[in-house]
Amino acid sequence: MRSINDGVRLDQLPPNTVIEIRSELEQWIVEQAYSCTEPHAGSESYHWTEYRLRERDSDDTAWLSVEFDDEEWEVELFTRQVALSEIGYERGQPFPEEVALEGDTLVLEESGKLEVTKVGTQTSYRGEYADYVRKDGRVLSIEAYPDPTNTPRETDVEVWIGHIVDPTSMEIYAASASETPDRVPQPLPSAERPEPVRAAQPVTRPLVAGMVSDPAQRTKLLIGAGVIVLLILLLVLL
Repeated sequence: MRSINDGVRLDQLPPNTVIEIRSELEQWIVEQAYSCTEPHAGSESYHWTEYRLRERDSDDTAWLSVEFDDEEWEVELFTRQVALSEIGYERGQPFPEEVALEGDTLVLEESGKLEVTKVGTQTSYRGEYADYVRKDGRVLSIEAYPDPTNTPRETDVEVWIGHIVDPTSMEIYAASASETPDRVPQPLPSAERPEPVRAAQPVTRPLVAGMVSDPAQRTKLLIGAGVIVLLILLLVLL
């Protein structure tokens, strides 16, 4: 059992990894990962990872969204798919500024273009997304793709409702990536850590080399060597 505090990379979970959230009953199993990008010019693109999950006992589907922003993991778990009619949204419409669902009003937090790649394949999709939030941590996401026959979620528009998850409340049974290395997402660019830079060790010169470079020490060394040579010669003559 490992948690985010044990060094688990939430953006690199292998298939079959089991996720538990303390205080919740479900056990979620990672089935597939998707790398998501909101493209912008230069290095300003916005990246996150989405996992399709299966509930161990019921086989229900959920989605886990993971990003790294301002030096912190941000996690959202979407557990119920919402019909478009429930929020009064129709295909092709601009995203509304707010949506009403089950007596709650959720406000648009961000929206933009979306590029999705199914990890382990060459399959990618282009569309748009909109994220809505409530102050109590409830979140709703709309993802719209223009081609209903070529989407990662089988329909051209999907709406899911869920909630924000505290990363420290997650218990993760990380599966081995050895059998499916191609299906493990690449690290999120914002979460990459440079290797620690080792401090350069001071160069220590040998004692003799240091003495030779010093004129005074060099003179003493030569005199000492001469005395030793003279003593050896005297011993030989005797």
